[in-house]
Amino acid sequence: MSTSTPIDLAERLHDVHLPPEVAAWPLAPAWWLLFGVLVCLTAFFIWWRRRRQRRRAANLYRVSAQSELESAYQQWQESGNDVAFLRVANSLLKRCCLHLQPWLAAGHLGAAWCNELRRLSPGSLSPESELALTVELYQANPTVDVDEVYREVLHWLDQHSSVNQANSGESADEGSDA
Repeated sequence: MSTSTPIDLAERLHDVHLPPEVAAWPLAPAWWLLFGVLVCLTAFFIWWRRRRQRRRAANLYRVSAQSELESAYQQWQESGNDVAFLRVANSLLKRCCLHLQPWLAAGHLGAAWCNELRRLSPGSLSPESELALTVELYQANPTVDVDEVYREVLHWLDQHSSVNQANSGESADEGSDA
């Protein structure tokens, strides 16, 4: 047997090789998939919020008109002034139409005004309410059912469509999430 000296043994030893370090990148495919899903969900949520805010902003005039009509109705219940209520209701309808189509609605009177109201919300106003808003509005003592006019104008404010929807026959509330 050969005897080895400690120096000979030390020369035959090799360095210890460490395994390569674990890399943080590239990630496993499942992490990339999760990251992609999160990006898509975030983009969808941002789009949905902006769409919802635009719809709410687009309907602010409608909400404002409804609250003003409610206030005028309460004042009518206290005072009984039919003419004042009819003037407020007519002006609110005009303002809504001006908001929708500023180039056209301001000049409508009488039958043309009633036709425009019918075009934007078919069936919302009865002939009696149309008469009250076009003729009896200018009489000193109108004979009108203010409760009915109030309900119908409120319904018109709630159901009328935009100009593009009125032309294409779509409803204003389709797909509304506001």
